[in-house]
Amino acid sequence: MKSEIAPELRELVERAESAHQRFYVGELKNRLEQTAWGKYVAIHVDSGEYLVADSQDEALGEFHARFPGTLAYTVRIGIPRLVA
Repeated sequence: MKSEIAPELRELVERAESAHQRFYVGELKNRLEQTAWGKYVAIHVDSGEYLVADSQDEALGEFHARFPGTLAYTVRIGIPRLVA
């Protein structure tokens, strides 16, 4: 059974999924899986700018220092996403 997304989160989830498809899937994913397996990438959901760090906390900290008040999409490089 598919769980329903809370209406107040729907736009946020859609933006994150769109960023994943537009910016991560394809060339960036392939390149990072060869050079940064197991690290984290934080991607700017509007511009596609990104940075790579050893942990998700580090990636988000660096991201928010560089892009204050901006939404980041994070992925662990090379590790399949879990949906629970």
